[in-house]
Amino acid sequence: MSQTVNQLKQLLTEYGYSVTENAQSIVTTCPICNRAKKLYLFLDTGYGKCMRCNTDFSPALLVVYITGCTWQEAFKVLGKVNKLKGSQRNQLPDLLSYKSNIKQKPQEEIKEFKMPYDFFKLVDNHTKFPEAIEYLKKRNIRAEEIIKFDLRYSPSMKRIIIPVYTHGKCVGWQGRDITGESELPYLSPSGFKRGSALMGLDKLNPKLDYIILSEGPFDFLKLSCYSNVVCSMGKQITKQQLQLIKNTKFKKIYLALDPDAFDLFDKIAYELKPDKELYLMTPPEHYKDFGECNITEIKHAFKSASKYNRGDYVSGAILRKD
Repeated sequence: MSQTVNQLKQLLTEYGYSVTENAQSIVTTCPICNRAKKLYLFLDTGYGKCMRCNTDFSPALLVVYITGCTWQEAFKVLGKVNKLKGSQRNQLPDLLSYKSNIKQKPQEEIKEFKMPYDFFKLVDNHTKFPEAIEYLKKRNIRAEEIIKFDLRYSPSMKRIIIPVYTHGKCVGWQGRDITGESELPYLSPSGFKRGSALMGLDKLNPKLDYIILSEGPFDFLKLSCYSNVVCSMGKQITKQQLQLIKNTKFKKIYLALDPDAFDLFDKIAYELKPDKELYLMTPPEHYKDFGECNITEIKHAFKSASKYNRGDYVSGAILRKD
């Protein structure tokens, strides 16, 4: 295994990505399409390809997508690591972490995305695109969410567009296929650093004392009936995203995530405790996620959420499986 691949392997682990290894490559989750075990990186070069979305990766590109840094910063990280020798190698996790010496861009310098001309606001054009409105109705997304989150529709891509705002600026978007025919249910624009933003962060109500953390955009839209919901836009939650949560005044954090994500719960608890209290929300047993729930079921899950304790949770999960 090359030194570059060792660097990437430690970086992926540091940011919560699961990594396995075979005779020719390391295998991990693609940071673009979020498909587990689809990104293959060759052991000798660090270059690779996602077998799901067909994106080609260089080591620097992977660093950019995982950490949210610039190209220049990615090359600096790889360059600094390349110079480490012998006993210095145990410093790699700190060097590559979000707390490293890489200077982060201030929020006001974040790139603002201009929405394409054919991303039509649904609140203004709901009669023009009945297929989009019908899809949202089937997913039980209300008019309140369409207005609150500035939902749009791209007739050329046949996707519902969910903008992501930071400090009032559109920093990216996620597009949800409504046809069921696309291999990629969600698309994001090139250059959108999802790991450095949280969908819904600009809409939090300061009068409340909690945040609900969700994974997928439509889980997020459904959960928003209960206010103060943010979305990581994928199963992997980065340290930058957790830091954004940690920087808020909200004391209680409700995790509306995959119930089997033990390692992810531990990662979140490690980053947020003792400043925050963690609670687990779980959908009814016959549902795979909150995107399938109605408002009554979501409210019940919120009110019955239990405080997170790893020992109690793991033993309870084992008993449920038995």
